Amino acid sequence: MADMNDPLPGAGVSFWTMAAAAVGSLLTLRTLVDSNPFVRLAAVVSSWSLALFATPAAAEWLGASHKQERLLALMIAFLGMNVLAGFATFVEKWRVDPQAAFSWLWSLWRGGRSP
Repeated sequence: MADMNDPLPGAGVSFWTMAAAAVGSLLTLRTLVDSNPFVRLAAVVSSWSLALFATPAAAEWLGASHKQERLLALMIAFLGMNVLAGFATFVEKWRVDPQAAFSWLWSLWRGGRSP
């Protein structure tokens, strides 16, 4: 019987790493409350994929153990989802008013202060 820490055939990551990446993606789904279901699904799938592909490389580079690899997958998915949520918000604001979208982006860059 295979250990749950062994990489899955063809995946290169363990089951628990995949589960941690999925949890990290779903934790930040609340940031896309104003988006349509397609944008939400695309963001979750791409964030999970980012975590699955980036985790083995980052874990090898850092010399991480199995438990540290799971935490790394959770963090990569969480941060990736937040970046994708910010991008989706910017695109939705751009459709309505491009100037307001850049103003919103500038306020994020300056720490919430308006220009």
